[in-house]
Amino acid sequence: LPVPEFETFSFDELVPSKSKINAALEKAKGKSAEEKSGILKAAIRESVEIRRDAKIKGELFSVRSSSCVEDSADNSFAGQFDTYLNVERKDIRSRIVDCVCSLYNENVLTYMEQAGLDIAQLQMNVFVHRMVNADVSGILFTANPQGILNETVIVAGRGLGENVVSDRIDTTSYYYSLTDDIYYYDGKENLLDDEMVHKLIDTSKVICGYFDKYMDIEFAIENN
Repeated sequence: LPVPEFETFSFDELVPSKSKINAALEKAKGKSAEEKSGILKAAIRESVEIRRDAKIKGELFSVRSSSCVEDSADNSFAGQFDTYLNVERKDIRSRIVDCVCSLYNENVLTYMEQAGLDIAQLQMNVFVHRMVNADVSGILFTANPQGILNETVIVAGRGLGENVVSDRIDTTSYYYSLTDDIYYYDGKENLLDDEMVHKLIDTSKVICGYFDKYMDIEFAIENN
């Protein structure tokens, strides 16, 4: 799959000792989400150890959070944790720490409590990717979220994907019938040529083959 070059920093690698976090969890019991967040973030910031540098090539990077509780069948945690784009190499280490600390964002702790989840189970892996300077990016839903299961929807916009997700820019939507292999688009401009639409559809089918379920897939296109 055409994924940008990346390195993984696992939670166990970044936090070799959990003693301060365990003590903070005890201290935080019965506190408000705001108070819990302050106590736990201080503890985990002191616990993070980064013992190596990222070795992937490039000038700019994305430092991406990937928590163990995200994207489950019951809870998505969409937008709850922190990810950083266009990070310079000298700032990678500090952004890794920030990603891990976002494990205890106030909104995350509130979400966990509402969902009946145990905050002691929270772990955060961090990915450092080569930053893709996207010409066009967006999201592909392998099934139309409106309930049309044989229709794939591609939402695309110019620039980085965060602008599409946060609805900051004009987007064009492509509606692709998996039954007939035909599609139409709705928007101010046609951002994807026919070859690219089919390339995205083919890639989505490969990804779905691994997971055997409907997916929403983020994509970025640079130099075609």
